[in-house]
Amino acid sequence: MSVRVELQIKAHCIETEAKNELKRITDSFFSGESQMSDICKRKIELLTQFLNDIDFKELRASDERLSGIRESTVILSRGYDGRIDIDIYPPKPKE
Repeated sequence: MSVRVELQIKAHCIETEAKNELKRITDSFFSGESQMSDICKRKIELLTQFLNDIDFKELRASDERLSGIRESTVILSRGYDGRIDIDIYPPKPKE
């Protein structure tokens, strides 16, 4: 089963948002709030690999939507080759 992590990029870059999401998921996992521990573990692994392996200076320079200049929704997932896929979409509409 594939795992995906959705990041809302607005006031800061993708690196900061990934760190914030990792903290949120980790806190939820260890506090026992999460009923889906296997999914949380895989999201933690995905975000940890992303934060450790990516050249964020280069990534931010590649697209304004990843630097936080323009709002966007970013989906991180693991490709068939084990590498992390990054898909960028327009921001989600405000509810």
